[in-house]
Amino acid sequence: MSKIVHDYVEDYIRGLIVERNEFLNELRLYAEENNVPIVHKEVAQFLKVLIKANNIKRILEVGTAIGYSALLMADAAGCDCEIVTIERDEKMYSIALDNIKKQMLRII
Repeated sequence: MSKIVHDYVEDYIRGLIVERNEFLNELRLYAEENNVPIVHKEVAQFLKVLIKANNIKRILEVGTAIGYSALLMADAAGCDCEIVTIERDEKMYSIALDNIKKQMLRII
């Protein structure tokens, strides 16, 4: 946990957040099972609010991992967004590319 507040407070807050995108839920579970670092649920919600409130359409992400954040931000920004995301680990890059392609097929 973050060590900013008690674990039970974080657990409560995270329990209130419902991710409606099933594919992002699958990626979150994969990340947890495989020790892949992704943003916490409350950070994900904060990113969504920032993106939507400011009508952000162009995003640069450094550190793609499995593509979770990129897909989360794309979902918040809408179809007409542009996201450039960078990953130096070849294995993570390959997984992210596959996940992004899978999500794009779900949208089309």
